[in-house]
Amino acid sequence: MRFVFVSLILLLSFPAFAQDASPIEKRFNGKAELFYDVVSGGKKSGYVKWRYQGKDALGGKQVDVLRIDSEAKILAFFDLNSHETIYLESKSYLPVKVERNLVFFGSKEVITEDYDQDKGLVNIAKSVGAKPVRLQALRQDKPICHIMALLYFFPAAEHLAPGQKFDFNLPTAKVHVEVKSLTKIKIGNQEREAFFLVGTGGKRFNVWLDKEMLVPLRLEFLFPIGRIEIVRSDL
Repeated sequence: MRFVFVSLILLLSFPAFAQDASPIEKRFNGKAELFYDVVSGGKKSGYVKWRYQGKDALGGKQVDVLRIDSEAKILAFFDLNSHETIYLESKSYLPVKVERNLVFFGSKEVITEDYDQDKGLVNIAKSVGAKPVRLQALRQDKPICHIMALLYFFPAAEHLAPGQKFDFNLPTAKVHVEVKSLTKIKIGNQEREAFFLVGTGGKRFNVWLDKEMLVPLRLEFLFPIGRIEIVRSDL
């Protein structure tokens, strides 16, 4: 459960944007940050916060940099504090590098993922506490995505329609996503139009994607301990 939940929960900009603003800034709609509540058993049990940190250069590529901070405590089953920086290639929004600092049940972990899209390879360096750094190389079909890129920069999001199906490669799994319907969802005191997407592969997840801003309004995951939701809280 730990790996799946970390992958999904770690799934955003400047106070204003210019005419040449990137799609990331536009989806932030002028907000400095996007906030979500983590809900388990009908009760708030944590948060996820996104911030867009602008453009940079990495390995000779122009990248967009995202910072994701999250915390979740679900009874005695889960206790995570995470700070993640994701570098996305600015044209494709495919990951170039991910830097992650975790505190999981009091144990500190530092993880770096380097994506070689040409070779279909993800090189991972992981340290846990004072233990030696552990290296791992994962091969996957190309292109290799990050779960965040699928949910926040969904390919063809501006032209979605019910019945469409998509296949994506994550470092350790293949994900299949289907657009089920265009529906309405109530978030806070607002009712918004959203595309309802169902993802399978590893674990099933449901996403309600805002039709206008094209970012998730709600995400839902099913685990043996029950349903966990991540719900937009700043609207």
